[in-house]
Amino acid sequence: ALNRVFFDRHSGRVISVRDWDELSGVSLAEDWAFPIHSGEIIGNFGRFIVMLSGLIMPFLFVTGAWLWWKKRKA
Repeated sequence: ALNRVFFDRHSGRVISVRDWDELSGVSLAEDWAFPIHSGEIIGNFGRFIVMLSGLIMPFLFVTGAWLWWKKRKA
């Protein structure tokens, strides 16, 4: 079971507990989807891959603008 326990980060006391058996459909889907889309499912390597995929967009923007500028000058 995937129970989630939420703690207060300052005091360390338990704020709430979400039991797997009591989750509704949306919460259940969210609990399954988040580890996949955040890279958590395969550990630190997965998080690294997610980080790299986030850096691809600015890289594509810069290289696309550079190629456009180069072609425009010609």
